[in-house]
Amino acid sequence: MAEDSVEAFQILQNTPKKLIDCHEFIKSVLTPSGIASDITMQDINRRRELFRDRKRERKNKKK
Repeated sequence: MAEDSVEAFQILQNTPKKLIDCHEFIKSVLTPSGIASDITMQDINRRRELFRDRKRERKNKKK
């Protein structure tokens, strides 16, 4: 499903809301044994920068 645990949040955003119990999803991701237990702030910041760059690229293509 997700190649990277950070992509799990992107999957949640793109999935129709009635198909996923968001509370259970977040609980399973953020618990100490969850898929996000080994994510560092560096990983989060790297992904933020990546998505920010993608958003800028899409915005520039529309112009």
